[in-house]
Amino acid sequence: MNPVHPLSPCRQSHSPIFLLLFFLTGLSISNPVLAQAECRVAGYIEGIGKQPIIFIYTLAGQQILDTVYAENDRFSYTVKPNDEAKIAIYIRSPRFFSFWYEPGTVTLTGDVAQPHLLTVSGTPDNDRLNQYNQNKQSDPKEFIKNNPDALTSADLLYWALVEKPAELPQMETLFLGLTERVRESPPGRKAAAKLLSVRNQPVVGQTAPNFAIPDTAGRMHTLESTRGKYVLLDFWGTWCAPCMRAIPKLKTLQQQYAAQMTLVGIAAESEKNKLVWIRTIREKNLNWLHLSELKTDKGPVTARYNIEGYPTYVLLDPNGVILERSYQLSDIEARLQKLFN
Repeated sequence: MNPVHPLSPCRQSHSPIFLLLFFLTGLSISNPVLAQAECRVAGYIEGIGKQPIIFIYTLAGQQILDTVYAENDRFSYTVKPNDEAKIAIYIRSPRFFSFWYEPGTVTLTGDVAQPHLLTVSGTPDNDRLNQYNQNKQSDPKEFIKNNPDALTSADLLYWALVEKPAELPQMETLFLGLTERVRESPPGRKAAAKLLSVRNQPVVGQTAPNFAIPDTAGRMHTLESTRGKYVLLDFWGTWCAPCMRAIPKLKTLQQQYAAQMTLVGIAAESEKNKLVWIRTIREKNLNWLHLSELKTDKGPVTARYNIEGYPTYVLLDPNGVILERSYQLSDIEARLQKLFN
C-alpha cells in the first residue's frame, strides 16, 4: 500500500483538520444504537421462490444473522435497530447487498440471478443509495459533494479513504461539508475515525508507535522491547488465505535473517478463535513471537497502524523507524536483500 505522506505543517485554526478534530472531540465515546423506530422491509425478488434470505447486522458489537424464507418470490422483515445503521442481505454466494436502517417501509426488488443488483427504495436515505447504485461508474467524490445529507456519502467517504489514503486532504474537506446529521450518524462517525486513523498512520521514515500486546500465554510484549535488531511486523489472521499462503516464505525469511531480524506476528483474531490461532501456530511450526489483541481487526493497535488489508508487513530498523510497509512480502524481501546482501 502506498504510504500517506507525513503530516504537513500546522495550519491556521480554520483548516479542515482543526475543524475535524474539533468535531471529533465533541462526539460522545459511546455509539448508541439507533432510536427504536420501526423499519419494515417488503421484498419481491423474481425467481427466489421459497429460498432463505439472511439479514446480517451488528448489535452491541456482535454480528447477528436473521433468516427469513420467501413465499412466491415475496418476503417481509422488520429490521432491528443496530450499531451501524446498515443491514446486509445474503441470498446466494458470493454477493451481498446492503441498505440503510431507516423508519418507514423499505422496498427491495430484483432478480435472484443478480442479488447484488437489487433496487432499494421507499425512504430518503435508501432512495439516495439507489441513486448511487444506478450510477456507480460516476466519481464517488462528486456524489459526496452533491449529497451532503446522505448516509451513503459518509460510507463512500470511508471506503475512498481505505482505497486511496493519499487523498486525505480532499476527504477531510468533503467530510466537513456533510450535514451534522450525517456526521453524527454511525457511518459518519466511522468515516471521521478513519480520517484521523489515516492522518495519524505511521509511515515510512517515522518511528513506529509503541504497543503492548499479549502473546498466546497472555504475557504482555512491547514493541520497544525489540529495539536493537530489525523487526518485521506481520499483521495476519488464520482466516486470511493470502496470509496462510505466505507462511512458507515467511519461514524462509525468518531463517535467512535470524541473526539480524526479529519477526513478530500480530494476529487479527477473536477471543473465541484463540484456540484456532494457537493450534495454527503449533501445527505450522511458526517459531517466532505471536501476539494478538483478540479483538479481530477492531483492536486499538490495528487502528493506530491503520491496518485495512491482510497481510500487511511493516519493516523497522533497529531504532524502530519504519523502512517499508506493504501488502506484498516480495517488497520486504527486496528491502532485506538490499540491507544485508
